[in-house]
Amino acid sequence: MDEPNDFPRPLSEREAETLRLMLSPDDPRLEPLRGQAEAVLVTGNWGCCATIDLSVDRSRATAVPGLCSPVTETATIEKAPPERYHDLLLFLDDEGWLKTLEIVHYAGSPMEFPPVENFEPPHVRCDPSTGSNSR
Repeated sequence: MDEPNDFPRPLSEREAETLRLMLSPDDPRLEPLRGQAEAVLVTGNWGCCATIDLSVDRSRATAVPGLCSPVTETATIEKAPPERYHDLLLFLDDEGWLKTLEIVHYAGSPMEFPPVENFEPPHVRCDPSTGSNSR
């Protein structure tokens, strides 16, 4: 496999599992994003942690304009100790393409996404009627 900092590169197995988790809520607005996930590459990382920047092959997928960003979020089931408590956020760009898979860390800096089993089921942050953030 490529070195972790060689970009662009395919998603690692753990990154792909994490992205699938973030797109797993039963919401039809996420279906085009699931298609985007099949055509995504990692274009960078933040260096501090497991957070990655994404780019979608736009010839192989459909954008979701007007959907909120972040579109989905979740948190670890275990809230303590702080080194094991993380949030995950999935961001879109202004045109509705997958942009960033972010891990929020409160202590320590995980360089790999934790196993998906460590997280609560994600939820969609968008208001069902408007598509904008519900918070």
